[in-house]
Amino acid sequence: MTDMLHKTDPDDYHLTVYATDWCPDCVRAFRVLKQAGIQYTKIDIEEVPRAEAKMRELNGGSGKIPTLILERDAQTFCLIEPDDPDLKVWIKTHLSLSKEHKSGE
Repeated sequence: MTDMLHKTDPDDYHLTVYATDWCPDCVRAFRVLKQAGIQYTKIDIEEVPRAEAKMRELNGGSGKIPTLILERDAQTFCLIEPDDPDLKVWIKTHLSLSKEHKSGE
């Protein structure tokens, strides 16, 4: 049996984080993403015109931040105002190392 480990290719996903600079939950989420080596695009909902409206459109109307929108494999996933454990599980589920087992031995 051969085990192949590979980290998600940055070209395989796009993560957008809707946030503000003053939000402590946003700062914490950015720290977790950085520690995990996850690439993302930050959109400040107070600086970018219509960003808050777009965020609410994507997340079902919530004004809570951070809102993370992940586009991967023709699917969209949304996570709203996560705590550290929830964000880490979400990263592991959607973006972290995966194992593929192939028979051969």
